This record gives sequence, structure tokens and C-alpha cells, in this order.
Amino acid sequence: MGRRAQGWRLVPGRRPHDPLYVRFRHQGQRHYLSTGERDSGRAAQRAQAIYAAVVSGRWRQATRLSSGAPLDELVSEYLAHIEAIGTAERFNMQRTHFRAHLLQFFASLCDVGSEAAWADFEAHRRRCGVSSRTIAKELSTLRMFAKWCRQRRLLDFVPEYKAPRAQSDFVALALEPEQIESILGALPERSSKGSVVRARYVFAWETGLRPSTIARIVVSDYNRLTKTLHVRCSADKARFDRDLPLTKRAQELIEAIAPSTGLIFGPRKPHGELKRAARAVGLPDNIVARVTPYVLRHSRISQMASASTDVRSLAYLAGHRNVATTSRYIHGNERSAARVLEAVCALKK
Repeated sequence: MGRRAQGWRLVPGRRPHDPLYVRFRHQGQRHYLSTGERDSGRAAQRAQAIYAAVVSGRWRQATRLSSGAPLDELVSEYLAHIEAIGTAERFNMQRTHFRAHLLQFFASLCDVGSEAAWADFEAHRRRCGVSSRTIAKELSTLRMFAKWCRQRRLLDFVPEYKAPRAQSDFVALALEPEQIESILGALPERSSKGSVVRARYVFAWETGLRPSTIARIVVSDYNRLTKTLHVRCSADKARFDRDLPLTKRAQELIEAIAPSTGLIFGPRKPHGELKRAARAVGLPDNIVARVTPYVLRHSRISQMASASTDVRSLAYLAGHRNVATTSRYIHGNERSAARVLEAVCALKK
């Protein structure tokens, strides 16, 4: 798969079943095109034909260059379309992707139709330390925009953008209950912008729910008679519709702060306050750097696992349809190991 005399090179796709791609430069422009073939012999023949077509000018262009509208105007029109037919969450996310990053890198519709331009953008985001998950979301936004352009016949085809390779160095953190309680005690009641802080995180600790689920809880989800919380499938990442029992502390908290209607906690997640509280109680800097709202979820599930071996019930509380997922949320440490040994010694006596 080395470089050929013609100037092109075959390269494998990132996923095992991807077709081979042909990569070359022509007139200062990078080309990165799918051959559609997995066999190296047929892919080489296809690559040679693609290279010859591009050099001779016979290769189909991704964009119709007669469309003279600037890219930012097309993006504004597309976002208006998304705002009209989609959810507010999707609109806000895609608007952020375009304004913060995509429009700064993609200068024209030709760039949107270029797989090489996307590869350059991904490499740039990698150098900035952006995670694969974030890049995948930006790719989804770009792909949806390209499909919209294709429907309007501004693009002849939707490019085969390569999905980012999964790269994650995330290591989940679980703290001891005493550490969590000290952090909760150091939190302010409200943020500088007036959003609820302490109550949100106390409720997150008591329930072990995902931050995104807590942000979508409305008043009608809480049943004051049965003291249970109904988790709607539309509010849950796993689409796990269920009724959850609540601790007395969670019941009292939700009854004290719940408004008459609407969201109880709201969408804003004050992450900064949580880190400041962790630093204020004297946790090491390497631990503070890893403190996020998900620490409450991992810590709570680990605590519940030490109190009961009923993994199916634990998965129900955590919102996991597969009990194997729950096992990844159960963290051991020196103190939990010591408790197990104490229990074993007590049985021998």
C-alpha cells in the first residue's frame, strides 16, 4: 500500500470493515476518497481510476459551484430549519458547533463536501485535546448539514466522512460517603446566576441518577402520596421508564424546593461550584481535577453495592437495562476491601 508512481496511495479505513481509501494531492488540494472496495487489488484499480478522473477534471465535484450563497448564510438557513422541526436541545447544540468551531474551519461549501477537509478538522480538534465523543457530535452536525444541502441540490452527494476513532482516557472516580457529604456541605445554596446548587447535588447523591435525567425532572414526576419518582423514558438516557423509591432525605428535599409546575432543577449543571467545594474541603488537586457530577453517581452506586449484593435491583435504581453495565459503576478501594475482610473475620468468630 505504498505510494505509487502516479502519486496516489491506498490507506485502510479506521474500522475493520471499512473500504480502502485513496489519498493524494492535486493542485495543492488534499483528496481523501473511498474506493468502495475492501479487496486491495480491486481497490487499487478503483484508486487509479479516481486519481485519473480528478487529474483530468472529470471527477464529480461534491458541490455545485453555481450556488453563490456564503456558507454562513446557508448555515443560518439550516439552523432556522432545525429550530422549526427539531428540539431546542438539538438546535442549541448544532448552533454551538457551527459558531464555535465548524464555521471557523470550513470556509465554503467545497470544504463541507471534502472528506479531506473533515480529516484536517478532526486532526486539528485532536491537537486541541478534544475527546472523540465531542468530535463525533460535531461530525453528526456536519453530516446532517450535508444531507440538508444534498436535499436542496447544493451537494451532488453526501461525503463519506470517517467517524473519529474512539480514544478515551477517562477513569471513573468514586469517593467515600464521608467525602461526598463534606463536599455537599461546602456547596452554596445557589449559584451567582440564581440556579439551585446544593439541593441538586444532594438529590443526585441520594438517588444516583444521571445528571441529564435530573435536569429533565418535572413536578408531575413526583408522587406525593407514594413518595416515588417516575422516571420517564424521554428523560432517561437508556429510555428506562420506571418508578423509583426515594430516601427520606430526597423526599423532603424535593417537596421543599419543587415549584408549582415545570422543571424542578432545570438544565443548568453548575460544575464549577462542585470543584470549588471539593477543593475547599481539602481534597488533593489530582482528585479535584476529576470531580464531576458523575462522581456522585459512581460513588452512590458503589455505596449501594457495598450494602447489598442484589445487582438486579441495583441496576433498576441506576437505570441500567443490562446488569453488566452496573458492574462498571461499582468501584473498590482500600477501605471497602478492609470492610470485606472485617466481615469475613466476623463470620469465623
